[in-house]
Amino acid sequence: MSPNHPHYPPLKRTTTPVQAGPSSGFARLQCLRGAAAALAAVVALALGPGGAGSTARADEPEAPAVEGFRPMEDQPLEIGLVAERARVRPGETFRVGIDIVPEEGFHTYWKAPGIVGIPTAIDWELPEGWVAGEIEWPAPEVVMMGPYPAHGYHGPVLLPIAITVPDDALQGLVTLAGDARWMCCAATCHPGFRRLELSVEVVADVGEEAADGGGSADDALTERFAEARAARPQPARGFEFTAERDAATVTIVIRGTGEEGIDATPVADLDGLRFFCDSNLIRSDEPQVAELQEDGSLRLKLVASAFGPEDADQLGGVFEAPGGWYLDQREQPVRHIEVRMPLPPPSPL
Repeated sequence: MSPNHPHYPPLKRTTTPVQAGPSSGFARLQCLRGAAAALAAVVALALGPGGAGSTARADEPEAPAVEGFRPMEDQPLEIGLVAERARVRPGETFRVGIDIVPEEGFHTYWKAPGIVGIPTAIDWELPEGWVAGEIEWPAPEVVMMGPYPAHGYHGPVLLPIAITVPDDALQGLVTLAGDARWMCCAATCHPGFRRLELSVEVVADVGEEAADGGGSADDALTERFAEARAARPQPARGFEFTAERDAATVTIVIRGTGEEGIDATPVADLDGLRFFCDSNLIRSDEPQVAELQEDGSLRLKLVASAFGPEDADQLGGVFEAPGGWYLDQREQPVRHIEVRMPLPPPSPL
């Protein structure tokens, strides 16, 4: 059962099994298609035969069963919206967060899940003039959807989103709403969706205590938003990233530029080095082979994915180095950096 979260009502659980099988591309594709079919079935069941707001008549036949899709007692997560501040002023930007608390052993997905999975998303319906930014994703982890490595988050995660209040916003309570969708997986996968709502108060002035966090919903939420900001990958400094490409592989070459005092090996060691591609150009289920060169540069060989955009001319994502990236010799190394580089057309094999 899901943890008993005081703010979020229980969710119906829908599941599609993930079974170990041949490590062929066809098997992986079938796994992905099964997850997508399950999500489509969730939507269809929620809307009913006539679409949004309709109800089935007693004399109508039941919808055919979807293979690998069966309702269960509840979803293996709790999900809702939280705000870093309960009171906001006209013209300012603050953050709300999609707050996800899965059951132990379950995970959700990053913006680019890899070979399998569906990212968490929300389609906003905001008052006129209010503007929502993109999800500010924390650095991802390797998660296992059955036998397949993917990109996501183990355990609870807060996904912050910047909301800008219009200059002419009227004082009083305002409801922020959106339709969220997600997939939560372990040995089985549970796609779902829910209407999320949150109220904040627009005031002329949040008070003098605002400089010390006044208007915060509570101290625990303030700390969680701070932790979410700290979990974001840092921009890479002092490095040059270039990509080489053929029909089957992409190789990233990393060199120190001499800036910030970096002119040698960029990481403390190669153990656990991983690239999380943000456009699904790279297969998440294949080994990533790192080789240190004599000049201190690093080559990381990756397997190209057949599911990535065909006309991509940029390669971006998050690099994880458990031993740390030395962005500045005067500072402690950081675990995650965000990178983007030109991607040339594939060269002949």
